[in-house]
Amino acid sequence: MFILVSSLFFFLLSFHINLAAAAEDTIRTGQSLSGKQTRISQGGRFELGFYTPAAFHRFYLAIWYKSIESIPDKTVVWVANRDKPLLDATSELRLLENGNLTLFGDSTEHPVWSTNSSISIIPNTTVVAVLLDTGNLVLRDESNPHVVFWESFDHPTDTWLPGGRLGLNKVTGERLVLSSWISSQDPAYGGYSFSMDSNGTNQLQLWWKQSRPYWASGDWNGGNGFLLAPELGSSNDNYDFHYIDNENGSYFTYSVTNSFLLSRIALDSSGKIRQLMWNEGRKEWKLLWLQPANPCDVFSRCGVNSICNPKSIAFCFCLYGFGYENEENWVAGNRTGGCVRRMPLECGSDGKKDGFFSNPDVTGLPINSEPLVTTKSAAECETACLNRCNCTAYFYDDRCLIWHGDLLNLQLGSNGGTKKSLNIRLAAAQLKDFQTRKDARSKKSLISSKHKMKLLIVGGVNGGLLLLLLGGFLCYTWKGKFTIKGKIACGNQDLFDPSKTTSKKLGFGLKKGNSLPLFSFASVAAATNDFSASKKLGEGGFGPVYKGELPDGQEIAVKRLSRRSIQGLEEFKNEITLVSELQHVNLVKLVGCCIEEEEKILIYEYMGNRSLDFFLFDSTNRVPLNWGRRVHIIEGIAQGLLYLHKYSRLRIIHRDLKASNILLDDDMHPKISDFGMARIYAGNESRVNTNRVVGTFGYMPPEYAVEGAFSVKSDVFSFGVLLLEIISGKRATSFCQTDHYSNLLAYAWDMWKNGRCSEMMDPIVSDKPPQDLLVRYITVALLCVQERASDRPIMSDIIYMFGIENLALPKPKQPAFFVRTNEVKMDTSPIRPRSCSLNNVTISEVQAR
Repeated sequence: MFILVSSLFFFLLSFHINLAAAAEDTIRTGQSLSGKQTRISQGGRFELGFYTPAAFHRFYLAIWYKSIESIPDKTVVWVANRDKPLLDATSELRLLENGNLTLFGDSTEHPVWSTNSSISIIPNTTVVAVLLDTGNLVLRDESNPHVVFWESFDHPTDTWLPGGRLGLNKVTGERLVLSSWISSQDPAYGGYSFSMDSNGTNQLQLWWKQSRPYWASGDWNGGNGFLLAPELGSSNDNYDFHYIDNENGSYFTYSVTNSFLLSRIALDSSGKIRQLMWNEGRKEWKLLWLQPANPCDVFSRCGVNSICNPKSIAFCFCLYGFGYENEENWVAGNRTGGCVRRMPLECGSDGKKDGFFSNPDVTGLPINSEPLVTTKSAAECETACLNRCNCTAYFYDDRCLIWHGDLLNLQLGSNGGTKKSLNIRLAAAQLKDFQTRKDARSKKSLISSKHKMKLLIVGGVNGGLLLLLLGGFLCYTWKGKFTIKGKIACGNQDLFDPSKTTSKKLGFGLKKGNSLPLFSFASVAAATNDFSASKKLGEGGFGPVYKGELPDGQEIAVKRLSRRSIQGLEEFKNEITLVSELQHVNLVKLVGCCIEEEEKILIYEYMGNRSLDFFLFDSTNRVPLNWGRRVHIIEGIAQGLLYLHKYSRLRIIHRDLKASNILLDDDMHPKISDFGMARIYAGNESRVNTNRVVGTFGYMPPEYAVEGAFSVKSDVFSFGVLLLEIISGKRATSFCQTDHYSNLLAYAWDMWKNGRCSEMMDPIVSDKPPQDLLVRYITVALLCVQERASDRPIMSDIIYMFGIENLALPKPKQPAFFVRTNEVKMDTSPIRPRSCSLNNVTISEVQAR
């Protein structure tokens, strides 16, 4: 359907342009192009001019789609001076008397770029430069257009347009190759290329630095496409692919069956080849296919001394002991520099000042290993590496492999591979630092283990005494004065002692095999110094939260239900039931609970950096949240929600996702907390209705606030709001009618719609992301907060959108609760918040209409 819409649109556009006598498409001898001047192809499809990337103040002579002006950034298809950018707007393109197009910067003596065509000017020949409606810039004879002296299709950059060729020009001996940009904002050569196999087979290949192939299409199979990639090259209703082999060249080319379709095949900066088609109805590029599907199958995806993890949004990570070669480039998506050592190797006498750090889950070993056939054990292999100062890693598995210099192309846990332990050489000081931190983490558990061992020894020696003490122990426990009163019972038993009034009120149990420590009130009071004000961390809808410490040294966070709390027994039961069943690195861990008389207390692992809102909305604490950390937090929250919605034993909708419910540990890793409002749902339920609406204003989607209908898309909406808060550093409800915006969603929509996304970035962030990356994150957020739940993506799609560079995103629709204070519009919110509010309190119950 969208093909028909696109065709009709471009037919009407072309008709209009032709009637209006469109702008000149030709440059004649003596004419020039400078500043904002352009040339537009006859049909109005392409434009030639000077392109400036959003992230850099540089100028490039380029060709882009003129007929697509509905997306923020130009879709560039060809760049002339890709490795020689101009730094000011004084550049000029001229057609010289010798028949060559020549680009000059601030000097007319030293051209920056030229077509360098050896044209023999014959009498009465007039050479002109013409931009064709195919996107091909040609030098040709004006009186005989079939005589072409030079064309941009013979010098492609990263885009293969219909009518273009990939292969070998037998006349000039030049290979027609696509080559990637170094990043989405830098057209310089990025290291990846795509073309026909140079060994003479009729297949297409992806190469790294034109030296190492990492993907192949398989041999050409005529109209059925390629043997290993039938989706590429198969002729269908929209495309015709052809392989040509004659005296002029051997190459592949393709055409579109409908001339009004816009299509391109592009090699992106991450080393993937994609075919895209313009969808005029949705105003976006539709991805038809891409290869390789696994990002870590791209050779050197992350640069040297790094490792690629296909299961992570970020994909690329430096090895332990290494740091970014250039953090700014890394954040911008340019990982060509990879990672460098933070500390040089010692390599003293016998190499014993260095040691090895083991990476146990490597499935793809680095390239260029050296086998040592004489070594017969892992110890000998390690010694052999230590005795060579240039040895940087070793691997042993019935054979010894060692590496010299930088390590390249490591993969972590990719599908189908056998996990191996790669031992990476580090300076002794780094290993000592690692061991110190490891010892600190294990100290608490070690103390606990020693304590248990002492009890076992005492028990063995004094068995009779233990029997005598057992009666006293049970009595002591019954009165609630022992640190841990027991375990929550399993199976069909009641949760707690049925003789206790509070336990009878709970009336539920956990699944078989699960248990949760039950603490006495006395032990919790002791851990928090009798709930001292100096131990208080904050207060939420449940009640105050205190920091505590158990006898074994473990730090805990204690949530004590306030008698004035708007939350109650149901939320308390809900949290115990759900959190005890959930285990994920991005979900907070429940250590235990306490129920005694009227006291209801939840005990969690302690998070050293409190909650996200502490850093995000306080100008004095926001400095640690640079762009890299914000992305890391966003990634962790997304992974936690994906686990709740799809991979946990219980399918969970959180229903109260917000900045104050995202806790941060000592390393700023995010953990989702507060499951009192969460609900279990069946996997086949698209949505559930309730008369008891809970949540926080500013984070609740309209279908939930108005109708009481909730689904996984409710959490997606909250995630979108939270994403905008993380980017901007602004609360969702803190606008107070500033700049005529009633809330963060209205502000974000206006900034995105008017191409002003950079103004949304929190000004305190020094390592600003590239413009296209920032636009991508804001676009994803706006997709999450669309009014209709069916329009919002699911969490797996969101993670995919973050992870796939240059993926064409859908165009978001106007967000829910979009109200500008200088416009007369009906507020669809069932409960109107005050015009200026910093309220972030959870609403436990609102009756839905």
